[in-house]
Amino acid sequence: MTVAVAYAGGESSKAALRIAVEEARRRRMTLVVINATLGSDYESPRFTGPESIRDLENRLRGSGVNYVIRQPVSTDVAEGVLDEAERVRASLLVVGLRRRSAVGKAILGSIAAQIVLDARVPVLAIPPAMVEGD
Repeated sequence: MTVAVAYAGGESSKAALRIAVEEARRRRMTLVVINATLGSDYESPRFTGPESIRDLENRLRGSGVNYVIRQPVSTDVAEGVLDEAERVRASLLVVGLRRRSAVGKAILGSIAAQIVLDARVPVLAIPPAMVEGD
């Protein structure tokens, strides 16, 4: 079993990663960092490139947990995260939330919301207050 975290590189992802590391350490489990992307979207800021992966690995090396970084390609980012979490048999999936306007929610949807609603594994959602340091 593992602890998985949805990671897109932003502040909400970094907060989720911090909590996921703590959970993996506490549960004595491997951490799986999931950075999903659309097959046509390798240039997206949500897809972590080689330099950012090196920074992420450097941060994780000092964390005291075993980790794996996965970058699945999917037709839907949330589905890619959920499929990978199931593939690695995650006992917990951690996802960071961020504040969005009502219009932003209605028009753009939310990957994190889709993950929370569609997950077949327990999800720990990190609220915006923890991301923003409130």
